[in-house]
Amino acid sequence: MTDYLYPTPFPREPVESSPGKFPSDLAAFGRWVLVIYGSELPSFVRDALNGFEGGFHLFEMSGAEPSPLEESVGVGASICRHERLDAILAVGGECAEDFACRVAERFRSQDPSGRGAGVVHLPL
Repeated sequence: MTDYLYPTPFPREPVESSPGKFPSDLAAFGRWVLVIYGSELPSFVRDALNGFEGGFHLFEMSGAEPSPLEESVGVGASICRHERLDAILAVGGECAEDFACRVAERFRSQDPSGRGAGVVHLPL
């Protein structure tokens, strides 16, 4: 389990990142990450996360939808809550970003620490 070092909540707006920078942007939030993407996670994303110093503990959720169903958002928030995740990486366009932000918001409302999870968006 992750031990929260910072009691302040993460910013509500996602951090926009780039292919060369997203692992370090994620590491600023923590090492336990939910990756949300459309139909397929590009291999360079997994390679970059696995190759980053210290590594990440990854949980994946595919099928980012333009108007996510409440049930799907609930599943993502549940993963964040049960695994005590630090960050959500949205890989893809606005659908992935919107989905990740909704999951983060739901998780924030259920997180007893009040911290929630930071969101990093990697637009492709």
